[in-house]
Amino acid sequence: MTVALVAQLPGEFTPDWLRPYGHAYQVVWPQRWYFFSNAPESEAVVAYRVNTARADMEPATWLHMSHENLWGLLRVADSQMVEAAYLARRIPAAQWSVCNGSPSRDCRHESLKQGVHALVNDFPRPTLCGVVVLAYERPKQWTPGGRYGADAREPARVSAQRLDCVR
Repeated sequence: MTVALVAQLPGEFTPDWLRPYGHAYQVVWPQRWYFFSNAPESEAVVAYRVNTARADMEPATWLHMSHENLWGLLRVADSQMVEAAYLARRIPAAQWSVCNGSPSRDCRHESLKQGVHALVNDFPRPTLCGVVVLAYERPKQWTPGGRYGADAREPARVSAQRLDCVR
């Protein structure tokens, strides 16, 4: 069982002697380790709900394995990710700000200063309403001994939107 589990780890963590068998294990577990860790290798759309009273923002989309999502048993996180991706595709290119390596918090807050745009959220049973910052985030390059916590991902581009929900 341990060998099967280790074979699902990302390539840089898999022992050399086990890499040739990786394909066979992918047949049994096609979702790979990322299903459990929520650490995709490419950009992902996430949303941050803006709290205007505190001039701060908090994640509006849940991680798959978070306690809010009952450690993956609820499907709310999946629905939120689909909704966020749907909204992001509808935002014109001119309304996105490129982060250019800025710290996550700075880049997200800078998008609010550049203006909040209006968008109708007609997603079935919407969960993202009000002022929201949508961000395309990518994983940071892993370094040995690195401690990232909440900063394991960095925004590539962001857009502040006032989402008017159609219910």
